[in-house]
Amino acid sequence: MAGDLNSSDALAGFSRRFVPRIDGFLSCFYRAKIEASDHAFMKDLYSELGRYAAREGKRIRPLLVILGYLGYGGRASRTGEIVKFASAVELMHSMLLVQDDIIDRSPLRRGERSFHVVLSEKYAGLTGNDSLGSDIALVLADVMFSNALQIVYSARAGKGARDRFVRIFADTYETTAFGQVLDSLNSLPVAIAPRNDVPGLISTMKTAYYTVYYPLLMGCALAGGDSDREKNLIREFSLPLGLAFQIRDDILGIFGNDSDTGKPSDSDIREGKLTQLIQDASDSLEGAGRERFISAFTSREKSGRDVEYVRSMVRESGALDRARKTHAGLVARADSLAATLNFSPEYSPVLAGVIGMVREL
Repeated sequence: MAGDLNSSDALAGFSRRFVPRIDGFLSCFYRAKIEASDHAFMKDLYSELGRYAAREGKRIRPLLVILGYLGYGGRASRTGEIVKFASAVELMHSMLLVQDDIIDRSPLRRGERSFHVVLSEKYAGLTGNDSLGSDIALVLADVMFSNALQIVYSARAGKGARDRFVRIFADTYETTAFGQVLDSLNSLPVAIAPRNDVPGLISTMKTAYYTVYYPLLMGCALAGGDSDREKNLIREFSLPLGLAFQIRDDILGIFGNDSDTGKPSDSDIREGKLTQLIQDASDSLEGAGRERFISAFTSREKSGRDVEYVRSMVRESGALDRARKTHAGLVARADSLAATLNFSPEYSPVLAGVIGMVREL
């Protein structure tokens, strides 16, 4: 299922078909919330939630829910209801982005100010609490979670399909939460153990399962096709693609442009994210060179020179080249495993387009 121009066009067409419907549904949902609210402050906060949820993004996870549904034989006439389930997944993604930005102290998200920064500026001067923006954003993240559940239970689904979806939905965010805990436990570490497999486990829990496996499985479940055999096939396909997605993200997180990533290009280094790139660079260095690299990376207050040093050593150690090679191998593996899926030929080009998107570096 090698990606080509046709598969890229297929994904682009699929996105044009469904992204406006996802965004339109969430816009209507929050307009209704604003109209139904009894208090002005709630109307104001729902307006902020609606604006945040509407920020431009690829919507890859909700698209994979819809693609999984259609690819596994779901009826096209029911996609209006499936868009609701997919929109709930997108809203949960927004919730996690709010949490991530607070944890990472990140000022930007999707090319705009992070949600907690928006709220901090909005309510500046009301109290003496310097963390007010973060406090409100965390509570509103809970509101988004509640909103997502409301959407799920407002959507119509076939017999047993909603129950299957909700079980996967719960597993998704439980697994992702533990992945985030592991990430936090290993950010700005006091030391970097040699040959540490934690970066791979974080990538599996926070990205491979969350971004590819669970969304496809949700769509499959809504279509009624989630047999144990197919679940295993989806997992075997999804994990290498998801890991490749994370490696791509890690490379862009160090060597990308702010305009492409929507966040500061030095954020992963400044936040001390223990990615596979950093682990590999550390493992490949020896003696004083390794000690200097680890010291610069684990420093809580990094100068611009420290950031550039870490970036240069990731490149000079060969870690960047090895990451690109690993990325290519994982994409190739996912590409070969796509043929094992019991996927509709009509939608296989779209799935190939997803693979092609992850392939691009």
